[in-house]
Amino acid sequence: MSTSQDGNSTNDFGNPGEKNQVSFRPALEADRPFLEELFHEIDTWGEDRPLSENFHNDREKYVGQWEESMGGVIAELNGQRVGATWLLELPQERCGSGYISEDIPELAISMVRGKTGHGLGRMLLKTALEVALDKGKPGVSLAVDKGNDRAYHVYETLGFKEVDYNHDTDCHVMLYDFQDHNNQTNVLGSITHDS
Repeated sequence: MSTSQDGNSTNDFGNPGEKNQVSFRPALEADRPFLEELFHEIDTWGEDRPLSENFHNDREKYVGQWEESMGGVIAELNGQRVGATWLLELPQERCGSGYISEDIPELAISMVRGKTGHGLGRMLLKTALEVALDKGKPGVSLAVDKGNDRAYHVYETLGFKEVDYNHDTDCHVMLYDFQDHNNQTNVLGSITHDS
């Protein structure tokens, strides 16, 4: 990963024989409609599933209450937005399903359908963890819906640990504790990207 002239993180990414440019930049207020689109993917697990009965309330909680100052990252492939992650720092009375405490932000992450499975989501997650670490946060939490075993396994292999179960929303509450990882964000492991 390198940094482009404007300070954004960049990396070559794509299929063999193709030269694609991946960049990461801070999420801005202008990205809110994109975050709303991606929240649809979060709610349906990136599959052709019906929206949950709490979709509109959850979207307001996770996207409507998000503020640029909380932190977020947009992933772009060849200048097109393909994923995002954003951090929520909310008080308990307005929190999301993965709430642990006011000093630990809850993370939401999603990729555009068709852009998963190539390691870009891991790079995006690592970038979001770096944002939280730079803000002095002790860790990052997230919620995984009961039955979304694929997502649960991915987060578990990346160093998140289940610390609670939210019975009100049927979600596993997972934590990436920076102290457990020596204040590192080593979620990339052995991913390689050849162009």
